[in-house]
Amino acid sequence: MPPLNVIVVGAGIGGLAASVAMRKAGHNVLVLEKDPSKREIGYAISVPPNCSRVLRSLGIDLQRARATQWNGLDYIRADRNRPETLPRRYIKAEDMYGAPHLCCHRVDLHEALREKALDPTVVGGPPVTIREGARVAEFDPERGSVKLQNGEVLYADLIVAADGIRSKAHKWILGEERPAELTKLRSIRFIVATETLLKNPKTKPLIENLHNEGTRAAVWIGQSDKIGIFQSPCRDNTLQNFVIYDIADANQTPSTDWIKKADRKMALELLQREGFDDSVQEIVRCSNEYDFYLWKVGDRDPLPALQSGKLLVLGDAAHPMRPDHGQGASQAVEDAGVLGVMMENASGPEVPGRLRMWEALRRPRVAVAQLCSRAETLSFEMAEENIQKVQALVPPDQLPELTRAELFHSFFKYDCLAEARRFLNEQMKITKSLDDRFWKTVLSETW
Repeated sequence: MPPLNVIVVGAGIGGLAASVAMRKAGHNVLVLEKDPSKREIGYAISVPPNCSRVLRSLGIDLQRARATQWNGLDYIRADRNRPETLPRRYIKAEDMYGAPHLCCHRVDLHEALREKALDPTVVGGPPVTIREGARVAEFDPERGSVKLQNGEVLYADLIVAADGIRSKAHKWILGEERPAELTKLRSIRFIVATETLLKNPKTKPLIENLHNEGTRAAVWIGQSDKIGIFQSPCRDNTLQNFVIYDIADANQTPSTDWIKKADRKMALELLQREGFDDSVQEIVRCSNEYDFYLWKVGDRDPLPALQSGKLLVLGDAAHPMRPDHGQGASQAVEDAGVLGVMMENASGPEVPGRLRMWEALRRPRVAVAQLCSRAETLSFEMAEENIQKVQALVPPDQLPELTRAELFHSFFKYDCLAEARRFLNEQMKITKSLDDRFWKTVLSETW
């Protein structure tokens, strides 16, 4: 079976994961990246078991990527003179799910995927070609082509649009554009060296408390459910990642800037407004003045289709979601892993049918992830409207309790690769059965 020629648009985490998966399946991959020198920005990224399982299957060395294991998640009341840890939640992910729960620096994970894509020693297809500074202007799902901004047209058996939250690729699938919209949730992100926090007498007890039973992540809660801090260790626990989440009031209109530089003063003002203890504010003071980013969070209702002809959308291009359950990047990696399974031993004429199988598995799952990530507050309460939408997507016997703990369990235990192989084998048996019946009918009529 000759290999497929695959074009992947976008060299972010989702695009590179798809490239590695398609290369592993034995195909030729060309990545088109609009930036002249693409490098990931930002800080830590959650790698829960449903994601780490796929990354392992792709040959990503998570230890070499300096991923840090989570042993649990603490909830801490941080608006008191002495921050108080609420009952702890322990996560023995490897034992429970067969894969670890990790936190990785975005730059490290991106680089690990890029190295795997380019490594000449990897078994499968040839090393991936990454062409930077190539901006795609149009897609043609039926012909299997993309038109670049400079007028050049490129053809492939399969086109994967993984070009991020502002992607317009879905327009060529749906016939109309449905852009993601900014929500009222924003996050200020920054990192601090673990050593710096352990040397500071104000912050040392806070960090030691998170390390006395293995490395742990934490949610720091203030006076209301409008502002909170998520903390997680990364890069072999040498860095502590912090995200201050702020939900704007209903009468505030979110600005149109997606990512911009923030500063220490902005972070401190938010924490002071919520009555966070001075020891928590000291964490902000320990950071580098210029290491703050303000990230706006985009969202969109689940799309009615994720593929057409030879084109599919994955990751944020398909299903942008809020970070409430840490599933954004994980679902992109799942998309990529399932695509790799679906395209094993696939020929060019089989691509549209295999993409329909991919969509049958992926669209319900990512739609549920999107809807369940729409918490009304930082206490993760879902609106009744979204609960009803989830109930309409999932059979009653498969619907978990829509609590944070049960949703975590539902996301983590899902083995998308095993499910993809099971589904593909079932569909191939059905196809073979239909083919056998067809030829038996033809032969009986002929003779």
